[in-house]
Amino acid sequence: EACGVARHGEENVVWCRVGDVCFYAVGSGEYDELALSEVLQALVSSVRAMVKHKGLTEAAVFEHYGMVCLALDEIVSDGVVEATDWDTIRRGIKLKMSGD
Repeated sequence: EACGVARHGEENVVWCRVGDVCFYAVGSGEYDELALSEVLQALVSSVRAMVKHKGLTEAAVFEHYGMVCLALDEIVSDGVVEATDWDTIRRGIKLKMSGD
């Protein structure tokens, strides 16, 4: 796992490469490097939990793309960081899926 932080103009950029997948989070204002890192860690741990038996590969992420999007929606809602632990994220995903 390789992670990094950069700044592009007024934007903070945090990235994390896990296996053959690279995750990025970009934000400004109150979303500094620490907040973005927390979002990325929540996303990476959620995706790992979703694809645990297959390993974190690009193909596994695409196979679970809908769930990844739901997890991201639980982590960040309307631009506000809402959930960062897998149990809360998982419960939110289940609620959204049962609402269909």
